[in-house]
Amino acid sequence: MQKGFEETLTVQKAPEGTPPGGGLLVVVVHKAQDLEGKHHCNPSVRLIFRGEEKRTKPLKKSRDPRWAEDFQFMCEEPPINDKFTWKLSAPHHELTISGKL
Repeated sequence: MQKGFEETLTVQKAPEGTPPGGGLLVVVVHKAQDLEGKHHCNPSVRLIFRGEEKRTKPLKKSRDPRWAEDFQFMCEEPPINDKFTWKLSAPHHELTISGKL
């Protein structure tokens, strides 16, 4: 069952073994809409943070994919001015967005 927006805002305790001053960065990939192309595509999203890369499952034949997947990145220290990149990929297309946390 997909969580509602209010539930995703709930702050949870960091997992056991989290270093002092560190924590867990949780990223939720919800969906994309109206992807370009004449035909359906097989889109996926790649997330890159501090050299660690994670990826959603590719969704076959979809121009309006819904993933509702969450990803966790363990942080040894607070992510201050760290670069975070996500890439939406489909055959013949790629959209990259990078920014600092």
